[in-house]
Amino acid sequence: MITKIVGVVVFLVGVIIAALGLTVISSSGLLLAGILLAGAGFVAMYLALKSGKNVLIKIIGAVVLLVGVILAALGLTVVSSSGLLLAGIIAGGAGFVILYLA
Repeated sequence: MITKIVGVVVFLVGVIIAALGLTVISSSGLLLAGILLAGAGFVAMYLALKSGKNVLIKIIGAVVLLVGVILAALGLTVVSSSGLLLAGIIAGGAGFVILYLA
């Protein structure tokens, strides 16, 4: 139960930070941090709900998803690269699919 709550809190804090970084404060660094926290929170929430079998597949899916989130966040903010953004979106989608099928 604690893991679920921690995941939800990290996700919501990440969403709030990303929203502030995108709008009111207008900071690429805050937007990047918010996106990364939201991605980590999502993975924590998912893994807390789906315990049991296929642990290795879940870990691989979580890693692929987080790599996708990191690449997309970097491509959207600090590095500002369409290639990184594209790779991040594709990797994030693959991570979602792996987690869903696990």
